[in-house]
Amino acid sequence: MLAEISQKGFDLDEDRTVFMGGGSILLKEYIMQAGKVKKPIFVDNIHANAKGYELIYEMQTGGKRAHGA
Repeated sequence: MLAEISQKGFDLDEDRTVFMGGGSILLKEYIMQAGKVKKPIFVDNIHANAKGYELIYEMQTGGKRAHGA
């Protein structure tokens, strides 16, 4: 996974890399031990991705909240 990110042109030695959501919790130890990401930032909130999508939705719909939110 980290090799593929590097192949896409991201410099994991210089760029800050943000890992977020539930997957970041599962992969955090592996990413830290691999030593390929020099400046990782982990957002451990398992709802982070959903909250981000909710904000995007609200911006696109003029502040209307999603049904059931």
